[in-house]
Amino acid sequence: MRPVDSARHSASVAGYASTSKDSGSAPHVFVLFARRLFARPLPRFAFAVLMLVILGALLAPWISPFDPIKPDFSAARQAPSSTHPLGTDDIGRDILSRILFGARVSLMAALLPLSISIFVGVPLGLLSGLLKGWPDEIMMRFLDALLAFPRIVLIISIAGLLGPSLVNALVAIGIVGIAPLARLTRGLTLSASEEDYVTAARALGSSNWRIMIAHIFPNITAAIIVTVSLDVGGIILAEATLSFLGLGIQPPNPSWGSMVAVGNRYLQTAPWISLVPGTAIFVTVMSINLLGDGLRDALDPYLRNR
Repeated sequence: MRPVDSARHSASVAGYASTSKDSGSAPHVFVLFARRLFARPLPRFAFAVLMLVILGALLAPWISPFDPIKPDFSAARQAPSSTHPLGTDDIGRDILSRILFGARVSLMAALLPLSISIFVGVPLGLLSGLLKGWPDEIMMRFLDALLAFPRIVLIISIAGLLGPSLVNALVAIGIVGIAPLARLTRGLTLSASEEDYVTAARALGSSNWRIMIAHIFPNITAAIIVTVSLDVGGIILAEATLSFLGLGIQPPNPSWGSMVAVGNRYLQTAPWISLVPGTAIFVTVMSINLLGDGLRDALDPYLRNR
Protein backbone atom coordinates (compact mmCIF):
# COMPACT_ATOMS: atom_id res chain seq x y z
CA MET A 1 0.00 0.00 0.00
CA ARG A 2 1.45 3.34 -1.07
CA PRO A 3 1.00 6.45 1.08
CA VAL A 4 -1.32 9.15 -0.20
CA ASP A 5 0.41 11.50 -2.64
CA SER A 6 1.16 14.97 -1.32
CA ALA A 7 -1.26 16.85 -3.60
CA ARG A 8 -4.15 14.62 -2.70
CA HIS A 9 -3.26 14.72 0.96
CA SER A 10 -3.03 18.53 0.90
CA ALA A 11 -6.42 18.78 -0.76
CA SER A 12 -7.90 16.51 1.91
CA VAL A 13 -6.37 18.55 4.73
CA ALA A 14 -7.58 21.78 3.13
CA GLY A 15 -11.08 20.35 2.81
CA TYR A 16 -11.15 19.37 6.49
CA ALA A 17 -9.76 22.76 7.47
CA SER A 18 -12.44 24.66 5.55
CA THR A 19 -15.13 22.45 7.07
CA SER A 20 -13.74 23.14 10.52
CA LYS A 21 -13.84 26.91 10.00
CA ASP A 22 -17.43 26.78 8.79
CA SER A 23 -18.69 24.61 11.63
CA GLY A 24 -16.58 26.21 14.35
CA SER A 25 -15.02 22.95 15.61
CA ALA A 26 -12.95 20.21 14.02
CA PRO A 27 -14.45 16.70 14.11
CA HIS A 28 -12.40 14.23 16.04
CA VAL A 29 -10.34 11.81 13.95
CA PHE A 30 -11.96 8.82 15.62
CA VAL A 31 -15.45 10.13 14.83
CA LEU A 32 -14.52 10.54 11.17
CA PHE A 33 -13.08 7.04 11.08
CA ALA A 34 -16.20 5.58 12.73
CA ARG A 35 -18.41 7.33 10.19
CA ARG A 36 -16.43 5.81 7.33
CA LEU A 37 -16.37 2.38 8.93
CA PHE A 38 -20.09 2.23 9.64
CA ALA A 39 -21.26 4.04 6.51
CA ARG A 40 -22.56 0.73 5.10
CA PRO A 41 -25.02 -1.66 6.78
CA LEU A 42 -22.86 -4.81 6.64
CA PRO A 43 -20.03 -3.51 8.89
CA ARG A 44 -22.66 -2.23 11.33
CA PHE A 45 -24.34 -5.63 11.43
CA ALA A 46 -21.00 -7.42 11.82
CA PHE A 47 -19.96 -5.10 14.65
CA ALA A 48 -23.25 -5.69 16.47
CA VAL A 49 -22.86 -9.47 16.18
CA LEU A 50 -19.28 -9.35 17.47
CA MET A 51 -20.34 -7.17 20.38
CA LEU A 52 -22.95 -9.78 21.30
CA VAL A 53 -20.31 -12.53 21.16
CA ILE A 54 -17.91 -10.51 23.32
CA LEU A 55 -20.60 -9.61 25.85
CA GLY A 56 -21.77 -13.21 25.99
CA ALA A 57 -18.22 -14.38 26.66
CA LEU A 58 -17.57 -11.75 29.35
CA LEU A 59 -20.91 -12.26 31.10
CA ALA A 60 -21.00 -16.05 30.71
CA PRO A 61 -20.61 -16.84 34.46
CA TRP A 62 -23.64 -14.67 35.25
CA ILE A 63 -26.01 -15.29 32.32
CA SER A 64 -25.42 -19.00 31.68
CA PRO A 65 -28.54 -20.88 32.79
CA PHE A 66 -26.64 -24.06 33.72
CA ASP A 67 -23.17 -25.30 34.63
CA PRO A 68 -21.39 -25.86 31.29
CA ILE A 69 -19.33 -28.80 32.63
CA LYS A 70 -21.63 -30.70 34.99
CA PRO A 71 -23.41 -33.58 33.20
CA ASP A 72 -27.09 -34.49 33.63
CA PHE A 73 -27.58 -37.92 32.11
CA SER A 74 -31.34 -37.77 32.60
CA ALA A 75 -31.45 -34.84 30.11
CA ALA A 76 -29.08 -36.29 27.50
CA ARG A 77 -29.69 -35.26 23.86
CA GLN A 78 -32.83 -33.27 24.59
CA ALA A 79 -34.12 -31.15 21.73
CA PRO A 80 -34.36 -27.35 22.14
CA SER A 81 -37.07 -26.44 24.64
CA SER A 82 -38.04 -23.72 27.09
CA THR A 83 -35.72 -25.26 29.70
CA HIS A 84 -32.81 -25.73 27.29
CA PRO A 85 -33.26 -23.17 24.45
CA LEU A 86 -30.51 -24.76 22.32
CA GLY A 87 -30.91 -28.35 23.58
CA THR A 88 -28.46 -30.55 25.45
CA ASP A 89 -25.46 -32.61 24.38
CA ASP A 90 -24.72 -36.33 24.65
CA ILE A 91 -24.38 -36.26 28.46
CA GLY A 92 -27.05 -33.67 29.21
CA ARG A 93 -25.01 -30.48 29.41
CA ASP A 94 -26.83 -27.31 28.35
CA ILE A 95 -25.58 -26.25 24.90
CA LEU A 96 -26.40 -22.56 25.39
CA SER A 97 -24.20 -22.45 28.50
CA ARG A 98 -21.38 -24.23 26.68
CA ILE A 99 -21.69 -21.87 23.70
CA LEU A 100 -21.30 -18.86 26.00
CA PHE A 101 -18.23 -20.28 27.74
CA GLY A 102 -16.86 -21.56 24.43
CA ALA A 103 -16.92 -17.98 23.13
CA ARG A 104 -14.19 -17.21 25.66
CA VAL A 105 -11.96 -19.80 24.01
CA SER A 106 -12.61 -18.27 20.60
CA LEU A 107 -11.69 -14.80 21.84
CA MET A 108 -8.51 -16.12 23.44
CA ALA A 109 -7.83 -17.99 20.19
CA ALA A 110 -7.80 -14.65 18.41
CA LEU A 111 -5.68 -12.67 20.88
CA LEU A 112 -2.73 -14.92 21.73
CA PRO A 113 -1.78 -16.08 18.20
CA LEU A 114 -2.21 -12.55 16.82
CA SER A 115 0.07 -11.19 19.54
CA ILE A 116 2.77 -13.74 18.64
CA SER A 117 2.44 -13.08 14.90
CA ILE A 118 2.45 -9.29 15.25
CA PHE A 119 5.26 -8.89 17.78
CA VAL A 120 7.54 -11.28 15.88
CA GLY A 121 6.43 -11.05 12.24
CA VAL A 122 6.15 -7.26 11.90
CA PRO A 123 9.65 -6.44 13.27
CA LEU A 124 11.17 -9.23 11.14
CA GLY A 125 9.51 -7.85 8.02
CA LEU A 126 10.57 -4.29 8.80
CA LEU A 127 14.18 -5.26 9.40
CA SER A 128 14.31 -7.51 6.36
CA GLY A 129 12.87 -4.88 4.03
CA LEU A 130 14.99 -2.04 5.37
CA LEU A 131 18.37 -3.71 5.81
CA LYS A 132 18.23 -5.86 2.65
CA GLY A 133 21.40 -7.77 1.73
CA TRP A 134 22.30 -10.95 3.59
CA PRO A 135 20.00 -10.36 6.60
CA ASP A 136 17.08 -10.18 4.18
CA GLU A 137 18.18 -13.35 2.39
CA ILE A 138 18.55 -15.37 5.61
CA MET A 139 15.19 -14.29 7.05
CA MET A 140 13.33 -14.75 3.76
CA ARG A 141 14.70 -18.24 3.16
CA PHE A 142 13.61 -19.26 6.66
CA LEU A 143 10.14 -17.83 6.08
CA ASP A 144 9.95 -19.49 2.66
CA ALA A 145 10.61 -22.81 4.36
CA LEU A 146 7.65 -22.22 6.69
CA LEU A 147 5.40 -21.13 3.83
CA ALA A 148 6.28 -24.25 1.83
CA PHE A 149 4.01 -26.35 4.06
CA PRO A 150 0.20 -26.15 4.02
CA ARG A 151 -0.82 -23.94 6.92
CA ILE A 152 -3.18 -26.31 8.70
CA VAL A 153 -0.74 -29.24 8.33
CA LEU A 154 2.05 -27.20 9.90
CA ILE A 155 -0.24 -26.04 12.72
CA ILE A 156 -1.29 -29.61 13.49
CA SER A 157 2.36 -30.78 13.42
CA ILE A 158 3.56 -28.08 15.82
CA ALA A 159 0.56 -28.56 18.13
CA GLY A 160 1.20 -32.31 18.15
CA LEU A 161 4.85 -31.78 19.08
CA LEU A 162 3.97 -29.34 21.88
CA GLY A 163 1.23 -31.55 23.26
CA PRO A 164 -2.58 -31.32 23.41
CA SER A 165 -3.64 -28.18 25.28
CA LEU A 166 -5.29 -24.87 24.46
CA VAL A 167 -2.16 -22.76 25.05
CA ASN A 168 0.01 -25.06 22.91
CA ALA A 169 -2.58 -24.98 20.13
CA LEU A 170 -2.67 -21.18 20.17
CA VAL A 171 1.14 -20.95 20.23
CA ALA A 172 1.27 -23.24 17.19
CA ILE A 173 -1.22 -21.02 15.33
CA GLY A 174 0.80 -17.94 16.27
CA ILE A 175 4.10 -19.44 15.08
CA VAL A 176 2.63 -20.37 11.71
CA GLY A 177 1.15 -16.87 11.37
CA ILE A 178 4.57 -15.21 11.66
CA ALA A 179 5.70 -16.03 8.11
CA PRO A 180 2.85 -14.50 6.04
CA LEU A 181 2.74 -11.35 8.20
CA ALA A 182 6.51 -10.92 7.96
CA ARG A 183 6.37 -11.34 4.17
CA LEU A 184 3.60 -8.75 3.90
CA THR A 185 5.48 -6.29 6.13
CA ARG A 186 8.67 -6.79 4.12
CA GLY A 187 6.87 -6.05 0.86
CA LEU A 188 5.25 -2.92 2.28
CA THR A 189 8.61 -1.81 3.70
CA LEU A 190 10.39 -2.28 0.37
CA SER A 191 7.69 -0.22 -1.34
CA ALA A 192 7.73 2.53 1.28
CA SER A 193 11.54 2.72 1.35
CA GLU A 194 11.50 3.99 -2.25
CA GLU A 195 9.24 6.93 -1.42
CA ASP A 196 10.48 10.53 -1.40
CA TYR A 197 9.93 11.04 2.32
CA VAL A 198 12.30 8.15 3.12
CA THR A 199 14.88 9.51 0.68
CA ALA A 200 14.59 12.92 2.34
CA ALA A 201 15.00 11.37 5.80
CA ARG A 202 18.18 9.59 4.68
CA ALA A 203 19.51 12.81 3.17
CA LEU A 204 18.98 14.52 6.53
CA GLY A 205 21.08 11.85 8.23
CA SER A 206 18.33 9.78 9.91
CA SER A 207 19.42 6.33 11.01
CA ASN A 208 17.77 3.14 9.76
CA TRP A 209 16.06 2.68 13.14
CA ARG A 210 14.56 6.16 13.04
CA ILE A 211 13.44 5.74 9.44
CA MET A 212 11.84 2.41 10.28
CA ILE A 213 10.01 3.61 13.40
CA ALA A 214 9.18 7.22 12.56
CA HIS A 215 8.61 7.10 8.80
CA ILE A 216 7.97 3.64 7.35
CA PHE A 217 6.00 1.91 10.10
CA PRO A 218 3.29 4.62 10.43
CA ASN A 219 2.68 4.48 6.67
CA ILE A 220 2.22 0.70 6.52
CA THR A 221 0.21 0.29 9.72
CA ALA A 222 -3.17 0.53 7.98
CA ALA A 223 -2.39 -2.38 5.63
CA ILE A 224 -1.14 -4.49 8.54
CA ILE A 225 -4.27 -3.76 10.60
CA VAL A 226 -6.55 -4.77 7.75
CA THR A 227 -4.62 -7.99 7.10
CA VAL A 228 -4.61 -8.92 10.79
CA SER A 229 -8.34 -8.24 11.11
CA LEU A 230 -9.05 -10.53 8.15
CA ASP A 231 -6.82 -13.24 9.68
CA VAL A 232 -8.87 -13.42 12.90
CA GLY A 233 -11.53 -15.58 11.27
CA GLY A 234 -8.94 -18.04 10.02
CA ILE A 235 -7.39 -18.23 13.49
CA ILE A 236 -10.75 -19.06 15.07
CA LEU A 237 -11.30 -21.76 12.45
CA ALA A 238 -7.81 -23.16 13.09
CA GLU A 239 -8.47 -23.36 16.84
CA ALA A 240 -11.81 -25.05 16.18
CA THR A 241 -10.05 -27.55 13.91
CA LEU A 242 -7.43 -28.37 16.55
CA SER A 243 -10.12 -28.77 19.21
CA PHE A 244 -12.08 -30.98 16.80
CA LEU A 245 -9.00 -33.20 16.43
CA GLY A 246 -8.36 -33.27 20.19
CA LEU A 247 -5.24 -31.08 20.06
CA GLY A 248 -6.86 -27.95 21.49
CA ILE A 249 -8.77 -27.42 24.71
CA GLN A 250 -9.35 -30.68 26.55
CA PRO A 251 -12.66 -32.09 27.86
CA PRO A 252 -14.77 -31.28 29.74
CA ASN A 253 -13.98 -27.61 29.04
CA PRO A 254 -16.22 -26.20 26.30
CA SER A 255 -14.93 -25.19 22.88
CA TRP A 256 -16.96 -24.68 19.74
CA GLY A 257 -14.67 -27.01 17.79
CA SER A 258 -14.80 -29.81 20.36
CA MET A 259 -18.59 -29.41 20.57
CA VAL A 260 -18.85 -29.98 16.82
CA ALA A 261 -16.65 -33.07 17.21
CA VAL A 262 -18.90 -34.49 19.96
CA GLY A 263 -22.06 -33.89 17.96
CA ASN A 264 -20.57 -35.51 14.86
CA ARG A 265 -21.71 -38.89 16.20
CA TYR A 266 -25.32 -37.76 16.59
CA LEU A 267 -26.01 -35.89 13.35
CA GLN A 268 -29.05 -38.05 12.54
CA THR A 269 -30.56 -38.34 16.02
CA ALA A 270 -29.55 -35.01 17.65
CA PRO A 271 -28.23 -32.66 14.94
CA TRP A 272 -28.42 -29.56 17.17
CA ILE A 273 -25.36 -30.73 19.11
CA SER A 274 -23.17 -29.97 16.08
CA LEU A 275 -25.32 -27.44 14.25
CA VAL A 276 -25.43 -24.90 17.09
CA PRO A 277 -21.64 -24.55 17.64
CA GLY A 278 -21.06 -24.85 13.89
CA THR A 279 -23.44 -21.96 13.31
CA ALA A 280 -21.70 -19.96 16.04
CA ILE A 281 -18.35 -20.46 14.29
CA PHE A 282 -19.83 -19.53 10.90
CA VAL A 283 -21.58 -16.38 12.12
CA THR A 284 -18.58 -15.18 14.14
CA VAL A 285 -16.05 -15.74 11.35
CA MET A 286 -18.35 -14.16 8.76
CA SER A 287 -18.88 -11.12 10.98
CA ILE A 288 -15.13 -10.71 11.49
CA ASN A 289 -14.54 -10.89 7.73
CA LEU A 290 -17.29 -8.34 7.01
CA LEU A 291 -15.89 -5.98 9.63
CA GLY A 292 -12.41 -6.49 8.16
CA ASP A 293 -13.72 -5.50 4.73
CA GLY A 294 -15.25 -2.37 6.22
CA LEU A 295 -12.01 -1.60 8.02
CA ARG A 296 -10.08 -1.95 4.77
CA ASP A 297 -12.42 0.50 3.02
CA ALA A 298 -12.28 2.96 5.93
CA LEU A 299 -8.49 2.96 5.99
CA ASP A 300 -8.01 3.10 2.23
CA PRO A 301 -6.62 6.60 1.56
CA TYR A 302 -8.03 6.83 -1.96
CA LEU A 303 -11.55 5.80 -1.00
CA ARG A 304 -11.31 8.02 2.07
CA ASN A 305 -10.64 11.17 0.03
CA ARG A 306 -13.41 10.66 -2.50
